[in-house]
Amino acid sequence: MNKKVITIPFPQLKDIHLTAGAVYEGGGNGNISDDPLARLLKGGNSGGFRYCGSVESLNYLIITINTDNRQWLDTIDPESGTIACYGDNRSPGHGIHDTPKHGNLILRKLFKNLHSSKDPRCHVPPIFLFSKHPNKASPRSIRFLGLCAPGSPGLKPSDDLTRKQKRFESKPFWNYRATFTLLDIPVIKRAWIDDLETSRKDSPHRPIVWKMWHKSGLYRPLQQEHRLGVRSPGMQLPTDDLRKAMLFKLYRYFSSEPYQFLHFAADIYARTDSKITLGRVRRHPSGGAYGITGHFRLGIDSDPVHLGFLVEAKCYNPGIGSRKRKSIGVKEILKMLSRLESRRFGVLVTTSVVTQQAYEAFRKQNHPVVCIVGTDIIDVLISNNISNIAQLTNWLSDNYPIVA
Repeated sequence: MNKKVITIPFPQLKDIHLTAGAVYEGGGNGNISDDPLARLLKGGNSGGFRYCGSVESLNYLIITINTDNRQWLDTIDPESGTIACYGDNRSPGHGIHDTPKHGNLILRKLFKNLHSSKDPRCHVPPIFLFSKHPNKASPRSIRFLGLCAPGSPGLKPSDDLTRKQKRFESKPFWNYRATFTLLDIPVIKRAWIDDLETSRKDSPHRPIVWKMWHKSGLYRPLQQEHRLGVRSPGMQLPTDDLRKAMLFKLYRYFSSEPYQFLHFAADIYARTDSKITLGRVRRHPSGGAYGITGHFRLGIDSDPVHLGFLVEAKCYNPGIGSRKRKSIGVKEILKMLSRLESRRFGVLVTTSVVTQQAYEAFRKQNHPVVCIVGTDIIDVLISNNISNIAQLTNWLSDNYPIVA
């Protein structure tokens, strides 16, 4: 049973506790005074990175992530409590740390102190994490995700803050991608916030889980139960015109070249995780169906376990505009499952969508199939600096040439 979401109206925001998962509504004036964060915390009234104190001496940090910006896609893994978000250098023309709100400079300092050999974590402030949550009351409404700490128990120190290169109008620039862990602290008491705002770092109101992490580095993540991941067809396709055009370009390019599309599909999957290794092309003994095998590395570097997979690909018309869509149905899913060998999982890549019926069927029965659909393909391309039609056209001709 889903828990009821706590929603706090704008007039009631001042001097209240922060509850993980609660929605704090914005005002209705239609201007910057509607910002709920400015009422909840001291950090200004704009920006994804805000702070109380100074850059050199932070009392606390406020980060607002955006899970809808496909160019800079912040992600949440509710099962592990892990958050991955980008820094604030999002356009060319200046250095990675030369940003108005100093977000990237703060990130560098946070992670440097996290991994310091002398007094690690001692200068890491509490980090309050929010996400945008527009609703009927206000487009500025936000959700409090929780208190987080930099890093993650499953990452190496070299992997929790990484530099990512992007291009805008052929101009390269760098940004950070940072990983945080939400801590198991359901409620942040206002008394602690008040003490932080007066620079009292030894406050008696500090949550025990925060004190434990600060002292020992032990993460106790705020985790949620696994839920069936069933995406509606509308969630599986791009919504903006540029990404739609890119997807249709892919469909047109590969529609008569299924073998090339298979290689493209496998490459897209491999770009989602460095632990993926692609193998060989395989034709099923029953004939007809081709796939690419590979393995996903689990465990530790000195004693890895390899979990096998099979990639299959369907270059179907996504039905963008007035065109008729062709979807992956139950029939295609069942055929793929019949071709999976023991201890392997399937990866199904399509330029279109999986029907609601098919999605629900294999998810409810826990069949081991990963679906990479139209919008996922474009997300992967954009994350690899292929973000417009011209770049996509050049990249396709260079890597998947089609001989007339």
